[in-house]
Amino acid sequence: MLKKVVISENVHHPFDLSIYYEKDAYAALCAEQLGDLASARELAEIADSNMAQLPETPYTHFVRETAKRIAES
Repeated sequence: MLKKVVISENVHHPFDLSIYYEKDAYAALCAEQLGDLASARELAEIADSNMAQLPETPYTHFVRETAKRIAES
């Protein structure tokens, strides 16, 4: 289901974007649980990269912590 998420071109606010970008961190956690660490790392890096341009929110914090934990596994 997370692969079907499409971010509308009308979404521009950083808070809204961070909610959408967070999906890749959740997908990374799913891949990790399925034993696909390569995909988990790739998805976590995508999420972290997208969030790097946004201000600090609970969403960016979650993504950063998820990416860090998966990179260390």
